Amino acid sequence: MSLFFADNSDLLAVTVVYRDGARQRRFLVVGVYQIVLVEPDATRLGWGVARFVGCLQDLEVRYSLGLVYIFSAFCTL
Repeated sequence: MSLFFADNSDLLAVTVVYRDGARQRRFLVVGVYQIVLVEPDATRLGWGVARFVGCLQDLEVRYSLGLVYIFSAFCTL
């Protein structure tokens, strides 16, 4: 566990909707300084792959029709 997620992090189960309409279940870890989008491993329970990591200061959040859109200026993974 990283220093950024020591005790002050939240874990959210989210559905990622792509532009083509495809949907995938992911976990979003929100820490003090950054967020991590995690794809759960299909074979190992409790494991996952970080698919996106972004600093909170580089994110823009918009709300529309019950959906939350998160835009990032930089993609680190």
